[in-house]
Amino acid sequence: MSVEKLVKDLNGIKSLDLSDLKKDLYIFGHGSFAKDCFKAFKEEGISPKGFIVSSKSSDNNFDDVFSIDEIDISDSIVYIGVFNREHPYQDIIKPLEAKGCKKIIMPWDVYKSLRNHIGQRFWLESPEYYQKNINNISKAVDMLADDESKEMLKNIVRFRSGLMNEYSAFKSNDEQYFNKLTCNSKDTNITYVDGGAYDGDTYFECIKNINIFEAYLFEPDPNNLETLNKNCKAADIKPAVIPLGLSDSYNTFTFSPCGEGGHIDDEGEITIATCAMDEFFGDKKVDFIKLDIEGNEKNALLGAKNIIKNHNPIICLSAYHKPEDIWDLANVINSISNNYSFYLRQHLYNSLELVLYAIPTS
Repeated sequence: MSVEKLVKDLNGIKSLDLSDLKKDLYIFGHGSFAKDCFKAFKEEGISPKGFIVSSKSSDNNFDDVFSIDEIDISDSIVYIGVFNREHPYQDIIKPLEAKGCKKIIMPWDVYKSLRNHIGQRFWLESPEYYQKNINNISKAVDMLADDESKEMLKNIVRFRSGLMNEYSAFKSNDEQYFNKLTCNSKDTNITYVDGGAYDGDTYFECIKNINIFEAYLFEPDPNNLETLNKNCKAADIKPAVIPLGLSDSYNTFTFSPCGEGGHIDDEGEITIATCAMDEFFGDKKVDFIKLDIEGNEKNALLGAKNIIKNHNPIICLSAYHKPEDIWDLANVINSISNNYSFYLRQHLYNSLELVLYAIPTS
């Protein structure tokens, strides 16, 4: 599929008006996203009739929660109130269509109207956003090093704009982080940096695949940090566990701790400190950087300019926390060093767990 075809298809998308949703609106799902959207619709003057779930249990046995088999939805509108990496949208849509539902609304169809109520949700944006950024998307496609990555980026944009719901079930064959792109080095003196180490899960995969000399695990969430320290006591190669986040400088931020999704948040419950990799490591050689820091990846790259320029480490970046990540992160690295080839691989459903691999060319 050409970029020109993508442009034509994006320009053909018609926006949806919330006034079209006042007739028998139900929300599929009963998780936090569905509940937030229910509240947002109410604040916009629209009253959903309730929630639809695949099957009822003790967790969702409420008067406004209905099993897909207990109500007639053939003349209703169903909004998909699911936004996660485990449930492909096409697996949700098919049973609704089988029950005769003819009007299914996806999260991006009304995000423009609900944005102020539900806030930023990873990559979620309106189709108009991708229409406006088609030049950035086109340049990003040109920057990618293989056909698999180029087609993936175009398919992701189509999917996120509502043009390719079947893509929701796609995931790459490659393992996340440690695969044929990143594990070709025979160097036994690898210095590994993990930004957003969580409980050490990625580190333990790392030492199975790479000959590590030393490792530095950055984790600012105190709850995760406790688990991380406990898990690392059992490691054959003991990493340095650093109770800091990564950014472009030393700073303090309010932070919302929530397991692997902990993130900087203006309304966060606790305060964390961050540092820049350049400040922390100085002239020390770094060979491999993994960053999964909930949307602060760009700032962490800017805080590692000297490391990237002088040492050309392999870099693995989560590229789904913000919609612009699919073009912005490669641009940041390329502005620091033009000694990289870029690849995309998607490791779970609904274009989540998308990773940008920056591989040094020499």
